[in-house]
Amino acid sequence: MRRHGCGSACATRCAPTGRGHRCSRSPRRARSRWAASRIVPTANPGEPGQAFPRSSCACPDVSSVRNPVAWAAAVDTASSRLRAGEAAKVVLAREVVAHGDGVVSAGSVTRSLRSAYPSCFTYLITGADGTAFAGASPELLVRRAGAHAHAQPMAGSVARGASEAEDDMLANRLMASAKDAAEHALASRFVVGALQPYSSTVSARPPEVVRFTNIQHLATSVDAELTNPPAEVLELAAALHPTPAVGGWPREAADRIIDDLEAMERGWYAGAVGWTDSRGDGEFAVALRCGLLWGDGARLYAGVGVMPDSDPARELEETDLKFKALLSALT
Repeated sequence: MRRHGCGSACATRCAPTGRGHRCSRSPRRARSRWAASRIVPTANPGEPGQAFPRSSCACPDVSSVRNPVAWAAAVDTASSRLRAGEAAKVVLAREVVAHGDGVVSAGSVTRSLRSAYPSCFTYLITGADGTAFAGASPELLVRRAGAHAHAQPMAGSVARGASEAEDDMLANRLMASAKDAAEHALASRFVVGALQPYSSTVSARPPEVVRFTNIQHLATSVDAELTNPPAEVLELAAALHPTPAVGGWPREAADRIIDDLEAMERGWYAGAVGWTDSRGDGEFAVALRCGLLWGDGARLYAGVGVMPDSDPARELEETDLKFKALLSALT
């Protein structure tokens, strides 16, 4: 994973817990299953001489695994269940498969992502079977440096505009959205509460709009001063993951809705990816804007936060916007 201001880092991942690349359809069930992966330097991914898999497709032909109309209907059903009081929020994901007539290395894909999305956390995990899991996530799960921890939950998003004025207009609309404010508050309150047992003080700034290359997100910066001896970053990540930004709230109720309606295996999508050192310092991001790459194909993942008043058409458009991050690196 790429650290801000640093040239290289190492990767640790959540271990698969079932068949294939399944971590669990429900991220709750994989929350504490950690294992060290192969260490992947990302200073210059894709340079000659590096043994990255020959994965992902050039000029991809993209198809939805699930009919988009059926997926939008699932969002509508989820909203109805939320209005009935079953849960406050649920995150539903969808997947697309891309195929092409040529291959490029997974390292080259990662390098393209880092170039296109320089403020995101870029990561690459290679598998013994020749596959690779890569992405560029905007969301920091947790960072620990000594006795200080920092998190930045994100929930609520809107596209970038064609001009600075349009950017500002869209950002103001996002800040004024009651639906996005409620969705974001669930995530930020959860993060503050999850860090409190490990901290002497926890503070959260007011939500703000953070801009990335093709999308804007509502984000809250959360800072914690850890009690002595400070919890290691892996312990903090296990306490935080999964946040309501990738699962929903309450967890158990959201898990039931996901199991009923999502109709896909998340694999490593929405897991935690990052690094740690011998002192327990480290940094983990949420595995978003990502895909599983192989040969001449890739399986890409994107999700949205569903609320009682969600518009299925708008949620479908949001997933398409998120898919563009990785699709642009495959061409």
